[in-house]
Amino acid sequence: MRSSSSAETHPRSRKRLFRIFAILVGVLPLLLIELSLRLAYPKSAEPIQDAVDNDPLVDLHQLRPLFEVDATGQRMSIPKERYNFFQPASFALQKTGKRLFVVGGSTVQGRPYATETSFAKFLELQLRVVDPDPPWEVINCGGVSYASYRVAAIVKEVLNYQPDGIIVYTGHNEFLEDRTYAPQRRVPRWAARLLASASHLRSVELASQWIHQDADPTSQPTQLAAEVQARLDKHNGLDAYHRDPAWHQQVVDHFELSLQRMIVACQAANVPLLFCVPASDVVKTPPFKVAFPGSLTEDQRSEQAALWKKACDTVRPIDQRLAACRSLLQLDPDHAGAAYMLGIDARSHGQADEAATWLLQARDHDVCPLRATSAMEQIVRQLVGVPNVSLLDTPELLAEPRTTRYADPKWFVDHVHPTVEGHQRIADELFRLLAALRWVEMDDDSLDSTKQDRDQAIIDHLGTLNESYFHRGRQRLKGLQQWAAGRALLD
Repeated sequence: MRSSSSAETHPRSRKRLFRIFAILVGVLPLLLIELSLRLAYPKSAEPIQDAVDNDPLVDLHQLRPLFEVDATGQRMSIPKERYNFFQPASFALQKTGKRLFVVGGSTVQGRPYATETSFAKFLELQLRVVDPDPPWEVINCGGVSYASYRVAAIVKEVLNYQPDGIIVYTGHNEFLEDRTYAPQRRVPRWAARLLASASHLRSVELASQWIHQDADPTSQPTQLAAEVQARLDKHNGLDAYHRDPAWHQQVVDHFELSLQRMIVACQAANVPLLFCVPASDVVKTPPFKVAFPGSLTEDQRSEQAALWKKACDTVRPIDQRLAACRSLLQLDPDHAGAAYMLGIDARSHGQADEAATWLLQARDHDVCPLRATSAMEQIVRQLVGVPNVSLLDTPELLAEPRTTRYADPKWFVDHVHPTVEGHQRIADELFRLLAALRWVEMDDDSLDSTKQDRDQAIIDHLGTLNESYFHRGRQRLKGLQQWAAGRALLD
């Protein structure tokens, strides 16, 4: 006679087998579709997926590789003709130690100074203290005015050079180049992440191609020049900026797509990727341009102009000026100048939360956006949890003590570029993060015990820089401030 326990086991086994069979039946059609697509569309030398190799929104075919084999035939170097945008950098063709690439815009480069006082350099010095033989290579690929879509191309390139990791700091240059966007099918964020995670599947490649194709077959992406042609590089370049919410949103969407392209490329190469949330000053830096909406009637424009004139009249009592700002914001909630005035006043009275709200609103609605917006910061922050991707929240790292919602202005020399001390702070946190991620092998005790030696390496390095280095940086800062104010001269 069979025991009751034995009788119960068989039904359970049958139920388990039935569930497995049901799952296999459900998955089988997908497997057949994938196999059919692989047979019908074999992998070519140029991958199908737009997400990695081709930007569907702009034509980047004129971009050249950043590195070339130098005259010795032993090293890859940035050629001299690229020095208008990049600082000299090179590495050996024959890799001996660990190699880290830092990619992004002028913040990565260390502007207004140079790579010698960038966070990439300070990070390299610390890595060499704890792991000196063979020494780490940290290659600075920061390009002046380089936006994320150009940065993505560099990320794809440096994946060919055996990197042990890539750090990306990008977001402040997205609005610099003039370009138009062909109509696109909007991809929900969850769908973009799914496409990125499963990009090795042929069905996903074809789906990505379909999603990113133009709705209008006659329209073509803007063809970008080999190097950046920023609007502010032209005489009266500030005049080229107008309030255009639709274009602004397209730029933000393009930024997100560029980050996804970098993620897909690094995941395919199994190279760890670390993004830095871009940080900026919102206290010392007022909006670079304010403007009224283009849809106003003549009477509406006159009313708003009168209020703005009243707000800017320094002879008037401050309460009247602030009242004019509030009235103006009731008519135009996106007026960056009025928001900035209210933010500065709230900050002076210790109202940290209210100040943060107004100051971030002023930055986000700047008609000439030379700083990453809150929406762009959030796009980077939402990458937490993506496989093989890590994050440094730079605004939080540099946060003002009274609020964590924006960075302390003491860490910046201008609207986006950190001070030398700011670069050191970023490098310190990056080193700690790389240790936690096991990019560099060391435990918590070693992290603390090597701190003095790592600090001394930076002090010794700074001692090798003479006064002329910092003088050139201060002169360059003046030029950057004039450029950002739209006073660039014609060549």
